Amino acid sequence: PKNYRNQKSLYYFRSAYNICSHPRSIGYLLYLTASIMGIAGFEYFFSFHLFQILVRSTHLKFIVRALAITAVPLLLIGALMFQLIYIFSVISYSFFDDRYEPTKQAYCASLLQCILTNIYYGIPSNGGLFEYLLPFEIDPWIDGITLYGVGWIIYQLAFFICFGTICLNLVFATIVDTFGQLRQNRKDAKQSLGGVCFICSLERDAFQQKGKDFTTHLEKEHNVLHYFYFLSYLKDVQRSNRHNLSALEEELVEQISQRKFLKFFPIGRTAVLEGEDDEQQVNETLLDQVERLERSIGQASSQQEKLYKYTNDTSRHLQQITEQFKEMTTELKSIMNSINV
Repeated sequence: PKNYRNQKSLYYFRSAYNICSHPRSIGYLLYLTASIMGIAGFEYFFSFHLFQILVRSTHLKFIVRALAITAVPLLLIGALMFQLIYIFSVISYSFFDDRYEPTKQAYCASLLQCILTNIYYGIPSNGGLFEYLLPFEIDPWIDGITLYGVGWIIYQLAFFICFGTICLNLVFATIVDTFGQLRQNRKDAKQSLGGVCFICSLERDAFQQKGKDFTTHLEKEHNVLHYFYFLSYLKDVQRSNRHNLSALEEELVEQISQRKFLKFFPIGRTAVLEGEDDEQQVNETLLDQVERLERSIGQASSQQEKLYKYTNDTSRHLQQITEQFKEMTTELKSIMNSINV
């Protein structure tokens, strides 16, 4: 009884821990806290309840999941963009710091100012940093095209291509590809749930070819809940009294303890299809035996015909010999009679 009470207390403790640590329980606790803070006079805490729209919307959760998957690639792209910003800022601080216009809040008096200006004005404007800088006038008829002017043009074009064309499109392409991949995965998951057995991994077509009902197979033969209940039973018996297990159950518990779960499941096998295959094999064996018997009967018939033909030929030959013997006997008698006379 004492052991039973300890197990019961442990069960209640684990259940309470699982309930409290569940993300939904934590969310409800945060909503309750926000409500209490809002009622206490901090009305802006009521704005957190808008996240309930995100929780209840399947499409919004799909979007958040896609963004969460692309977090690492987006961080890497952000690191690449910061490296490029740093390189362009070093070039602008070294050669083109006079092109930044302080009246438009574009400063480049130091390397840090160049970095902040390029980030603040360059990236949100899709690489159009020239909109916030002093225009560079080239008059080839008076001063000619200088090396400084050519460098400034190349700098502006390179900044626009790197940030306005490449980096931002990399961000968009990563997010769009993730959406497409998640949509395809969800489609494959739905097809797998509706057309593949979770236990034996056989597809619906394998049952349809044999004339078997796939739904009946999922509900009665390979029901997931039955396997779950059986594993739970093994776990409970193993904890309480392992001596009550049979030899087969002991073997299964040993496989589970060694993390050999796949040996427990009948991957690629089911009794219905195997029974159908055995019956088909028996029919094929009987058909082969019948064919061999027919061939034997045919061979015996041909031999019988040959024997009958040989017997007829032998009978005719014996009749000829008998007739010849009679003729010879008659001639011999006639000769004997002539001699006696």
